[in-house]
Amino acid sequence: MGNYDATDNILSSIIELLNHYEDVSITRIKSSRRADANFPKIEKLNFEELVADNKKRCEELVKMKYKFQIFSSTPDQLEKAFINNSARSFKFDFVIVDEASQMDVGHFIPGLIKIAPSTQFLLAGDHLQLPPISKVKIKGAEENYFGSIYDFFRKEYASFYPEMKSDLLYNRRSNETIVEFNKTAFNYPAAYQAVSTNAKGKISFKSSINQNDVLDAALHPNFSTVLLSYEDGYSHQSNLFEAEKVLGLVSRAWEKQLIEFEKNKAYSILNFFDKGLGIVVPHRAQRTVIQQLLMEYFIDSNKHGFDQNIKKLLKEKIISAVDTVEKYQGQQREIMICSYVLGDPDLISQEEEFIFNPNRLNVIISRARFKVILIASDQLLSHASDDIDIIENQKSLLKYVEYTNKELDISSDISWSQKSARFRYRE
Repeated sequence: MGNYDATDNILSSIIELLNHYEDVSITRIKSSRRADANFPKIEKLNFEELVADNKKRCEELVKMKYKFQIFSSTPDQLEKAFINNSARSFKFDFVIVDEASQMDVGHFIPGLIKIAPSTQFLLAGDHLQLPPISKVKIKGAEENYFGSIYDFFRKEYASFYPEMKSDLLYNRRSNETIVEFNKTAFNYPAAYQAVSTNAKGKISFKSSINQNDVLDAALHPNFSTVLLSYEDGYSHQSNLFEAEKVLGLVSRAWEKQLIEFEKNKAYSILNFFDKGLGIVVPHRAQRTVIQQLLMEYFIDSNKHGFDQNIKKLLKEKIISAVDTVEKYQGQQREIMICSYVLGDPDLISQEEEFIFNPNRLNVIISRARFKVILIASDQLLSHASDDIDIIENQKSLLKYVEYTNKELDISSDISWSQKSARFRYRE
């Protein structure tokens, strides 16, 4: 149970793992307005997209005698599918809540609809990442009831029953350069480490990289963390300079044919935006600008020869690939690009609590498997707050500046040198 992006990401891996088993049923419960997931080819296992309002079909499914039945759903759709369901004897054996640190207590309640005394729960979350979005701040005795379900159990019970809490010490998503930064900047346990083949993983391309070109160099497979900083002083919630650089990075990654990790084949255009590359922005205005630039380049120009069906799907993929940090929690990409946008000192001061929240940076960095590229103005990076809490929060971004401990000379590129830009990276 969780949001669509998080649960679909898990389902994709489960299907790949169990695709050869016949006695397995996987049901993805969704709203009537939600598109099908379009997972890779299903072989032997039984997979079905179920609209939550179709209670008759839901009742039929729970009565089937598969050895393993797996249901994936958001809390709202789970409630629609199972509330007042005639299959009263059906109970979940095990309930997993993904991104539990972003799910508020109220939205967790539908997970209790079909449980038995023996039902077990697993809450997977990270209190160092983003909590649920709330329009009010509540402090005091009732605070835990209005936060995440993860924090509710962590604060209300884990201190009394320490055995119910287990630290995640192994990161199976990101390479060791990215994981080491997370450990340094966000106070993860000393034993936290990258494992599996991803630990030494790098992106790769079919075409070679021109290291004398700034955007090519930013995509260099050996540079796992990159910071492109520049002089600004005026940008508000949209920034055309950064948007055009994002377009340049994305178009280069596509033209050079980003290769799927461990599959030795270039990404298709749909998977390129679905799994290969993601763009994070703090403001919707910048999101719209980047989405429009990408659609003009990949769809409107007709230079790529995509047919109308692909173009329709591609528009959806581009829109979902460019989003705010909140929407990206639970997802992953091989490359993550962040446009920080802000350059006006007054606006930075107004938004300092929001923009310097370390949990936001943690989500951005930890979405990436092999490469992170941050684009930020000097005004943002050198901002001096008079609030001690903000100063503390700024440390994580400043640690990223320090962590990218090597510098590439980009003075020969006029578009960057005019803005006194710097290219920092870490291998």
